[in-house]
Amino acid sequence: MSTSIYKDPEKDPNWSRAINAVQLLNVLSDISFDDLAELVAETCQTPIALLTILDQDRVWFKSKVGLTISEVTRKQSENFHFITRAGVLEIPDISNDSSNLNSPIELEGKPIAFYAGFPILSNDGIPLGALCVMDYKPHKLEAIQRKVLKVLSVEVKNKLI
Repeated sequence: MSTSIYKDPEKDPNWSRAINAVQLLNVLSDISFDDLAELVAETCQTPIALLTILDQDRVWFKSKVGLTISEVTRKQSENFHFITRAGVLEIPDISNDSSNLNSPIELEGKPIAFYAGFPILSNDGIPLGALCVMDYKPHKLEAIQRKVLKVLSVEVKNKLI
């Protein structure tokens, strides 16, 4: 697992250009992204799968499985800072991992216990978002599940850029 973090992407002038270049922020979800989210949720056996896109004011869910909300504000999503971490990030039990979060993540009023994801980076290495899975209970991915998540994150990047 890589520990490199791209800090404060919004302070990088290239970040806004990279996000705007994706040109998907206000477009309704795309069936091909929805299919990838469903596949990753089923493969990883998690109730939640998200393709997140960072924005100046929000973390937007380009595609989602297991949630009805479509975004969270950046203020609400302070604990989504791990989206900008380079490489795979898997937190089997968020409540026992104080190194990654200052307080629990809640989505739709329920605490999230598990997170695994790969960042979606621009060709210049600027974080655009992540392909991730979450669960309300502690969880651990098997090697093949981690591989599928990684391969599908590359597929997402190829579709976005």
